[in-house]
Amino acid sequence: VEVAAVLMAIGKMHEARRELSEAHAAWSRAAAIQEKALGPEDAQLAGALANLARLAFLENDWATAKSLMERSLAIREKQLGPDHPDTARTKANFCNILIELGDYGRAERLTREAMASMEKMLGPEHPQLATSQEQLTHILYLSGKAQEAIPIQKRALAIREKVLGPDSPQAGFALNNLGLLLQATG
Repeated sequence: VEVAAVLMAIGKMHEARRELSEAHAAWSRAAAIQEKALGPEDAQLAGALANLARLAFLENDWATAKSLMERSLAIREKQLGPDHPDTARTKANFCNILIELGDYGRAERLTREAMASMEKMLGPEHPQLATSQEQLTHILYLSGKAQEAIPIQKRALAIREKVLGPDSPQAGFALNNLGLLLQATG
């Protein structure tokens, strides 16, 4: 299992250097070791699967990304529970894949679940919560529900301004996104 941990770190290094095939090789080997040593439902394996899903996403291989992320999420929900921060992050990351596949309904549901978990675990003013709120506004916009997205984007903007300051780049992006929603709704 220690070898798998080293391979996970090596994969991260390769990913940072944009050496995706090397990252894939390291994470695939780590996943195989973890699955053999710890079993097919171990929480550590879920991390390797999520990393492989992210690589598939970067390579526009949506079917593989979806399959790997579904398995990672199922493991994390079973082993860590639905409200664990790792489970919430997996749900939020899975939504990027679902958006690309046009499955806005499932993406919205998972994002709302992730937001509820993040708010419970991290508090109502955590930057990760604002990120999920912005993801939800994007999903709602794509779903033709821009009006419903406005109050959520306002909450994300308020968090960004309070935590990072009104002149921060993140607050600027949140304000710009609010402006786009307001424009879209007239």
